[in-house]
Amino acid sequence: MVAPSISFRPDDRTEITLMSLYQRDRAASVYTFYPVSATLLAPEGERLRWGAYLGEPSLNFYNSRQTSGTVLATHRFSEALSYQGSLRYSHSSAANGDIETNAYTLDPSPFPDPPFNRVMSRSRYDQRGSANMLTVDNALRIDVTTGLLRHTILAGADYLRSRINSQTSTVEAGPVDLYDAVYDPANVPAADFQPDPRSVNTQLGFYVQDQVEVGRIATLLVGVRRDRAVADTAGSPRQVDHATTWRAGITLHPLPGVAPYFSYSQSFLPTIGRDFYGKPFVPQRGQQYEAGVKWQPDRATLIALAAFTIKGSNLVQTDPNNGQNQIQIGLVRSRGIEFEASRIIANDITITASYSYLHARTGAGPDSLGEKLRISAVPTHQASLSGEKKIVLRDDLALRLGGGVRYIGPSVEANVFYDLDPAGSIVSLKTPGFTLVDALAALEWQRWSLSLNATNLLDKHYYGSCSPRTACGPGYGRNVVGTLGYRF
Repeated sequence: MVAPSISFRPDDRTEITLMSLYQRDRAASVYTFYPVSATLLAPEGERLRWGAYLGEPSLNFYNSRQTSGTVLATHRFSEALSYQGSLRYSHSSAANGDIETNAYTLDPSPFPDPPFNRVMSRSRYDQRGSANMLTVDNALRIDVTTGLLRHTILAGADYLRSRINSQTSTVEAGPVDLYDAVYDPANVPAADFQPDPRSVNTQLGFYVQDQVEVGRIATLLVGVRRDRAVADTAGSPRQVDHATTWRAGITLHPLPGVAPYFSYSQSFLPTIGRDFYGKPFVPQRGQQYEAGVKWQPDRATLIALAAFTIKGSNLVQTDPNNGQNQIQIGLVRSRGIEFEASRIIANDITITASYSYLHARTGAGPDSLGEKLRISAVPTHQASLSGEKKIVLRDDLALRLGGGVRYIGPSVEANVFYDLDPAGSIVSLKTPGFTLVDALAALEWQRWSLSLNATNLLDKHYYGSCSPRTACGPGYGRNVVGTLGYRF
């Protein structure tokens, strides 16, 4: 990857930045799902060994290439009026080969060797395609003061256009013994690519926002946006969506160091792509309410508490009856609280603690997968505790040491399976929670820095999420990243 950039100022009111990117990736396709029958639901002593690979090493791959060019510009006409704009064009291409077990195939059974159920059938999924995207954003900023009110007004328009071409292949592959895999690419037929419908998506939006500072009493924010999104997919009627969305917020300053706030926002997100059967996705919509308070009793302490409610529709989710298909469920709702506190104590030690509670459920709607079902892979409880200390070894040499513990609580996935009965049967599965340890060590000398960051330091084995009757996703193992930096 190479990403050069250059900035220049023709005069003291104008700044222009040119940025470019070229990135090429050649990687193996990591095998990310194990059959739930051989993992979480397997009898004692019969779970798959950690790190088992059920694909074909020589045929699982992911290759991609991306290029882009960006122009950023700002110009100040006066103390009260300024312009900011951006333009970016990108082209990307990718080829992906993936051989997976038919863990999502429920009828007929993916096991061709009953009653032993240790050999599972597989399928080969290949996809290749390219995408071109153009984004433009232009805005004017106006700074006006009227009495006690200080306005910062932002008005602008943005435009996005994307074009996607792709080909997909799905063929049956040879079966694999889950507990004694033997790899043989000769048992896997060649890919049989079929063109997907070409899609062109555009979105044009206009927005206005006013941030008002009322002396030292409060800060107000009000904004409105109007969007028009068009999706053209070959073989399907043109889809045109319009939406007007609002946002508003207020932050009060009743006492020094105390800032209660409330905000409301709406969202409109066109969803690029189509489902397994070629049907284009419709835009996602949502709204959020949030109230909270930030408290800084002294310069070394910061405490924040927030409560929120998020409602959304047309969320994309894996089809429980077809793992290769993505569907949009009717309604979802999340309610929760978040707490975070940080404090600097003696000897330059920083301690940070956080906790969140989230109640996420599906709602009523014609396309919902049942009502009041838990949203998959979303834990109810999460918490973390971390600390960092800086040790000055001499005037130009310092050492930073840090560590932390993260707890991710159990999650439950519940889905409606219509293959069990026409009315749909609800099947749920609980994924156990887990605790991970992270660490940091960094050495800073003059303009140089050398750091090591480790996540899941103890290399704990855990499942990120499991789906009932189908598959489990193994969690990330220990990952250590070293970074050498120099400041010019």
